[in-house]
Amino acid sequence: MDNLAINNENNIESSLVEKIMYELKNYKFKRNSISYEFLIDCIMIIIISPWKIKDFSKYVYEEVAVKYKTEAKNVMWNINKLVNLMYLNTDSKLLEEKLNLYEGEHLSAKAFIITIARKIRTMMLKSEEI
Repeated sequence: MDNLAINNENNIESSLVEKIMYELKNYKFKRNSISYEFLIDCIMIIIISPWKIKDFSKYVYEEVAVKYKTEAKNVMWNINKLVNLMYLNTDSKLLEEKLNLYEGEHLSAKAFIITIARKIRTMMLKSEEI
């Protein structure tokens, strides 16, 4: 691959990470953790390749695990803990509004990732960035 293609790919990835982090600012996450990095990568994978939702363990958690030299079950465990803590620390009215939830309802970590990825992907499609 030539340098121009690599630079373009890096710019796209960087722009996507910025969009994901901007969306995640709405929620109370521990941002200085490896779990948060796992979450961002999982969301990015689903934005780029939505078909991978059919098998999260194989196509999403495993891909992140390889990147960070860990196991898919560790990625899944970390993300589940991170999302569960977010529900405890984020105002319930904000969660209901942003995630279109009923009072007291919580999404699984997988459903949260898919919801955020679809939200960002839809926004990008409307502005023709994908």
